[in-house]
Amino acid sequence: MKSSEQYWNNKIIEWESTYYDNESQISKSTFETIAGFFRKPLIQRKVNLYKIIKDFIADNTSICEFGCGSGDFMNELSLKIDKNVKFVGVDISENAIQFAKNKFNNFEFYKSDLSKSNSIPKANIYFGLGFIDYLTINEIIDLIKKIDDHKAKYVFSVPEKKINFINILHFFYLKMAGCPKFYKFNKESFLNKLDNCNFIEL
Repeated sequence: MKSSEQYWNNKIIEWESTYYDNESQISKSTFETIAGFFRKPLIQRKVNLYKIIKDFIADNTSICEFGCGSGDFMNELSLKIDKNVKFVGVDISENAIQFAKNKFNNFEFYKSDLSKSNSIPKANIYFGLGFIDYLTINEIIDLIKKIDDHKAKYVFSVPEKKINFINILHFFYLKMAGCPKFYKFNKESFLNKLDNCNFIEL
């Protein structure tokens, strides 16, 4: 079985090419092209993220994205902010990080497996959209404790475990793509387990 690092090294640039115009010039498989049509609703969570964090952004705020991929969303977010802000991206994929570094020289990028790392870059705001889907509940708790050590704010999208067409489709997509681990969470159980983690449901 592939490791998460191997999976994302092989997947992330092509995945993002169906979601952003990431200038990768990569040829998209029919499989990913079809899957890309179902990613359009993900745009709304980017809009929601900005609404949540915009009032907490001031000059010299540092913002860290977990699962930054090739940096396109960081760039999109930076264009909305008219303040002097530092952006830092972290991703498990070395391919994505090198792609991002070559494309954006005004951001910092680090390759790290955040399910195992003992440290995270220091920031005022952390976020991850479609990121904690690939962490166990214990890995999420450990990560949030590291964020709390920095007395920072954070926003994550959380995949809810429920039976519907999109979740069933997503399950089969991940299985067919060979994703080594992915999770969806029961809402009540998730909130209970993160009860001591300064977690607020939005």
